[in-house]
Amino acid sequence: MQQSNAYDIAKSLIQMADQFFAVPADFEATSEYSTLRTEPVLQAALELAPDSPDIAYALARFYESRENMAAAIKTLTDLRFRGIIADATILLECKLRLHMSDLDGALDVFRQAKDQLSPNFFQPKNLSVLLRTFVGSEAFKQPLDKYFDKLFFIEHLLSKPNSWLQSIGPALQESVMYDLFAYMKAKVESQGARFIVFYNDDVLRVKNRSETENMLLGMKLWQNMGFREKWLRGCPPHIEEHYKDIPHFSTEYLGQVFDGPQSHIQSTRLVLQDMESSYINVSQGCRHTVGQPKNADNRVMLFGASDVFGYGSEDGHTISSHLQSYLTQKSGKGGDKTFKVENHGLRGSTVLVWFNNILHQHLVKDDVVIVWSTFELPEEFVSKSGIEYEHINLSRPHDHGELFIDHSHVGPRGNKLFGERIAQRLSKPAATTQPDAAPITAEQYARAHNALGLQKYTLYRTFSKMFESQGLDTYLSYLDEVQVPGHKKYGSVAVNCNPFTLGHLHLLEYAAKQVDFLYVFVIEEDMSFFPFKHRKEMVRNGLAHLKNVKVIDGGRYICTTVTFPEYFSKEDKNDVPADASVEAWFFCEYIAPRLGITEIFLGDEPKCQLTKKYNAKMAEILPTFGIGGDIIPRISNGNQVISASSVRAFLKEGDFESIGQITPETTLEFLKKHYAPQTA
Repeated sequence: MQQSNAYDIAKSLIQMADQFFAVPADFEATSEYSTLRTEPVLQAALELAPDSPDIAYALARFYESRENMAAAIKTLTDLRFRGIIADATILLECKLRLHMSDLDGALDVFRQAKDQLSPNFFQPKNLSVLLRTFVGSEAFKQPLDKYFDKLFFIEHLLSKPNSWLQSIGPALQESVMYDLFAYMKAKVESQGARFIVFYNDDVLRVKNRSETENMLLGMKLWQNMGFREKWLRGCPPHIEEHYKDIPHFSTEYLGQVFDGPQSHIQSTRLVLQDMESSYINVSQGCRHTVGQPKNADNRVMLFGASDVFGYGSEDGHTISSHLQSYLTQKSGKGGDKTFKVENHGLRGSTVLVWFNNILHQHLVKDDVVIVWSTFELPEEFVSKSGIEYEHINLSRPHDHGELFIDHSHVGPRGNKLFGERIAQRLSKPAATTQPDAAPITAEQYARAHNALGLQKYTLYRTFSKMFESQGLDTYLSYLDEVQVPGHKKYGSVAVNCNPFTLGHLHLLEYAAKQVDFLYVFVIEEDMSFFPFKHRKEMVRNGLAHLKNVKVIDGGRYICTTVTFPEYFSKEDKNDVPADASVEAWFFCEYIAPRLGITEIFLGDEPKCQLTKKYNAKMAEILPTFGIGGDIIPRISNGNQVISASSVRAFLKEGDFESIGQITPETTLEFLKKHYAPQTA
């Protein structure tokens, strides 16, 4: 048979096969396409046109439909080995390999083909298929932190605008939603805190809707959010009804309450930017709660999206402010505990974002974590998981009047109702575990842990891209300038040295003996008692006798408020939750390769929980990049561990004799020269 005829026949077969694959799996055997259900027909087509990606794709899909993944992969691999690369076949082979938990294989396929793929391959809809497949695989039931850098589709998804909201977040959320709730319940309650989930109907789910609610539903505002905001600010009649009792109500007022701050990445969290205005104020990632006490026995933390934030409401009319008012009225009566209510609402966010932010909270016994869910939890899941859950039914009839300002958000009147319902819930003891409730399984735990870890990684990748455009290249060029070539084994230590003590000297002398050359990064962030230039000078002076050591700047990427903001709170809050993932990823991906570093040295601080967490995260991530980590015990002076804080205390008293017992001579002389007058 001539080649052209073979291609024509094969093309006809594949067109029929395409139609076959579009029909239901239980299509009647008498169908005109029934002959295409047989493997030999499709194999014959491929034999006629062995270099046709369309036919190979159809045969592989046939095998996939019969759950013969090995045969499907072989069909596509044979085509690729003949040098035939097509978007559809590469996408399907990557998908099948991910389904089989062959992450390395999928990565190899992509690397081989990527230069020949068209821009269409990298469309979010295609890459989201790979993400969903991976999340649904057996591999996602095992710890995966060390493999995140192999997820090639994540990197390309992040290059698309709003990729987290439109692709990554939904793909993860859909696949592991209930695992996440079970995981978070276990995490919160393990710290002695109470975990409650609330959900309220939106207009679509309300029964016996009012005329206004039908109007809001008919407008389909969710299809055009830009129009929605402009329309609300224009003060349609139902909005005037909602705000008529507010004395300072005006069009300018609406302009502010329907505004709000943007979110930004802070280390491995997504938080609100600070904002000050007449009606919306945000500080340290939380919206202002009116009436919040400075001190209280416990905290009530509200997490959710724009409904918790208070879209369309001023500070005093949010759920959190109403709840604070109810709790304050009750507190102190009959020995009741006092509570401080915190609004952690984040506009446009997802469950993964809320839960990740909860993990950054330091919880104590009797704290309360409230999640305001954007979807209803099934009764069977609530019963099985034992989650404390309340569905606020807004179907009519009820005597609350009009509550909705659009299809999903309530106004100040609704927020007041929700605050009251939370207060009523908190006035009762925590619900006891239901008889058929089961503890979280290892599989649920792993899937939720991986989803939250993957979210942190995507935030880091977004974060690093931002810094690539904001000076990272300049710092890497600086490292090129200070690099000392010609050695076999390079190590590094990052130090603050506030100031340089015998403890630091012990650590650095030990490290210098373990490698051929040692880089000492001095933390550059000026948030210490001694300024950076003085700390760096003290380190240089103290290490002048070590010829295989070079002292260099830490820049913006080693222990800064950007990469590890918790570091600078360790003297105030030693037990603050901390995550050094960004710090470790930045170092391993950018800094270590630039200087050839294969070993880092960390100082052990037995009394500092924050340092322990930092060291633990480093020990977890470093090996995945082929970098060793050595934790060196602290030395002591008599029965006291040598610490920089002791030096600062002695300096305040002008006690240079005591300073000299725990610092090198070089530090003592430096302090006498530059700081003695301040102690007179």
